Amino acid sequence: MAKNSCKTIIIPIDCSIYEDCHKTRRGFRKQLDGIIEEYPELFPKTIDQGYDLKGFTRKASKISVNRRVIQLKNTNDKFLIHPCFILPYLRGITKEVSKGLRLRKENVSYDTIAATCGRNAMFWYRLEMSLSHKNIVGTTVKSEDKMPDHILVDEHHNYLNRQKVYICTTVGSDCFLGAEITDSVSAEKLKNAYRIFKVAYSSVFPKHKILTINTDGFYSTIKAIKELYPDTVYLTCFLHACLKIQTNIKRSDQESAYFILNKAWECYKAKDKTSFAQRIRRLEEITKQRIADGNLKTSILNLCNKKDNFIKAYDFHNCHRTSNMLDRLMKFQNRKLDNAQHFHGKLQSANNAVRAHALLVNFCPYNSNTIRLNGGITCPFEKLNGFRYRDNWLENLLVASSMNG
Repeated sequence: MAKNSCKTIIIPIDCSIYEDCHKTRRGFRKQLDGIIEEYPELFPKTIDQGYDLKGFTRKASKISVNRRVIQLKNTNDKFLIHPCFILPYLRGITKEVSKGLRLRKENVSYDTIAATCGRNAMFWYRLEMSLSHKNIVGTTVKSEDKMPDHILVDEHHNYLNRQKVYICTTVGSDCFLGAEITDSVSAEKLKNAYRIFKVAYSSVFPKHKILTINTDGFYSTIKAIKELYPDTVYLTCFLHACLKIQTNIKRSDQESAYFILNKAWECYKAKDKTSFAQRIRRLEEITKQRIADGNLKTSILNLCNKKDNFIKAYDFHNCHRTSNMLDRLMKFQNRKLDNAQHFHGKLQSANNAVRAHALLVNFCPYNSNTIRLNGGITCPFEKLNGFRYRDNWLENLLVASSMNG
């Protein structure tokens, strides 16, 4: 996380209004006070105790724009007020650049973007990687009441220079909340990777408590999650247990096996704990009677033995009993990495790539049909928070990342 970006406040404002309000101190203060009142989450918490205007930054040769500096009265901390229609570090006009950067969500190559939208491939690469330094949780979730109470975690397996690596992915409310790469699936390495999300989440919402975490049941993942969140209930994905049954179905025994598999999903549809426990017991009895010894029988009995993990979900409303949401979002990672022929270079650059890609998925617009079906909601960020700062998706992202989220 870049330190300097924590001292930059990016405000949602039109270019014409910004130029007019900069002509006088009174006009700028009036405009800024209105933004503080409407979007207090973009500013330091103590700004309500007052601030002073401390002049302008030095004008750059790239883009001539006046940017003011404010100083908080109670702490004397200084912050740069930056308009959203200009990229940070004055690298370009946001709306012009947003067209090319949006193509990175669809994994269009940097060379193709450069040929279509101008600049060069390295400009677009650096612009995308600059997103990786932002706090994913703080940028995506703008209030504590919108922070998901129930999250999902899993590792996406991939390769870095032909060596196996694992993307420790955290999602909630159809948004990426964390993505960190580790080179091992040991409990300690997974714990270190998932801790990045916990630190980011705790720094933004220190009073919030995650109620449940859904995992695929992998031993190292469960151990890491239990150590990081000792007071949180972990749930096992019911879908993964059924998929293990399905992979062990043989052609010679399909009729009985699919009958059993349907019985397993009937257990999932039980409305309460009592009904679920009864159906699991019945499933175990039928399996022992109708299925011969082997991998198929073992996988079904393993599902039955996890009854206590599955049944805990009935204590929580709207928790995730399967990993469907995580799997949907991981498809974006799959497409990106397949198109790029996996990771190349160093572990840090690969890590920056998955973090930047997570924010692109959270903020880039849906396709037109999805927007229409969602009643005009344009992106996962808007769907989660119930609003958007700006109509342009990149301006929206920059404003949301004010003070690094």
